[in-house]
Amino acid sequence: MGALEITLLHLKPGTEAAQDSLLENLRSVRAQLNTNSRFYLDRGRPTSIFIFGLWPTMEAHKAFLASPECGRILGPQEAQTEFAWGLHVADVSTMDDLPLDSKIMYLHLLEVQEAEEVALDGALSHVLHKFERMVGDAGNPVVCKNALDAAPGNVGRCVIHGNEELLEMLADVGRMCSDTAYSVWQLEDLEKI
Repeated sequence: MGALEITLLHLKPGTEAAQDSLLENLRSVRAQLNTNSRFYLDRGRPTSIFIFGLWPTMEAHKAFLASPECGRILGPQEAQTEFAWGLHVADVSTMDDLPLDSKIMYLHLLEVQEAEEVALDGALSHVLHKFERMVGDAGNPVVCKNALDAAPGNVGRCVIHGNEELLEMLADVGRMCSDTAYSVWQLEDLEKI
């Protein structure tokens, strides 16, 4: 199984999401790294771009970041964007596991102290089973996996889906767990805008 890299970039002043050169640079990186990356615009903050790319392992991604090739390959992209943060999601085998055909893709990140992991997983499991019963096979794929880059002493979960109904259900999970760091973004495919 691969590791899904999720990276948040902010556009530098003078760069707009609709610029052809931005998409060209993002596509060039995708082609050189062979990560099958997809690019998403944050609907709540249109100067923020999310990149979803698949690596064979998290270690392969870290090795690339430490390599001399990193600066050469990412240079044109870095001229237009500023790195905000990145994380890795465990056990994603193909980009087809993601709801890539959704008009809006939702990204939820939840982080709790290790002692609350069972409660978080129980709440997520309950919501996802309830949602599956509601939509059956009609819904888009829902990914719920471990986020590998949680702070020491914490565990993280990442949920990616394209269903507005699930958006509110998962917000309830964020409110249910004490000491939860919870974030959600509504994303549009930059290549389809």
